[in-house]
Amino acid sequence: LMRAGESLDHVVRDAILAGHRAVCVASAGPTRSSSRPPGPLVADRTTEAHVSTAPPPSIEPPGATIIVAAIRAGKVGIGWAGDSRAYMLGARPELLTHDHSWANAMLATGHVTEEEAFAQPLAYALTRCIGPLDDNVGDLVPDVRVLDMPAGATLVLCSDGVWSYLARPEAMNAAMQSAATAEPVAIARALVHEALLRGGHDNASVAVYVSPG
Repeated sequence: LMRAGESLDHVVRDAILAGHRAVCVASAGPTRSSSRPPGPLVADRTTEAHVSTAPPPSIEPPGATIIVAAIRAGKVGIGWAGDSRAYMLGARPELLTHDHSWANAMLATGHVTEEEAFAQPLAYALTRCIGPLDDNVGDLVPDVRVLDMPAGATLVLCSDGVWSYLARPEAMNAAMQSAATAEPVAIARALVHEALLRGGHDNASVAVYVSPG
């Protein structure tokens, strides 16, 4: 799609839908045992306290969050489903995505406050993902946006195993600045290291792109 000159929003949307279809096809085989408690799009938050007793096994179809970025000619297209995030770091750090979570869906209705929404047990449960984790996700509609990629800026894509401990753009920016060099690999290592120092126990995935200039 990139070689064919397709628009960036089409590239990232098609990539996410291709991944979604692949997971759905793969899940048509034998069901897999899960250690997560049953329920629609079960929340998996790194900020929750550890418990010594594991939850009872459940049978649950696979599902995952996804975030994709395509960069070309000073523009970046970002697409996502779930609560993996994109940040633009540098002189004006910014969170570029919004989580597909139950709490955010409730906030969008205007009937609850932020404090009330995030106090609920299912606050961090996902409302979108790839794969058939919830029947409502069968017709997945990823969110997509296209924006400028400033010279010298740093784009970070990360899972909640990282951003749960560095949620504010300023915190993510400060962790980036602790990297030994401005190389993408060094920045990725610094972000994961900082999440671990703050108590991280979830899987932590980071992709980093530093714009030339």
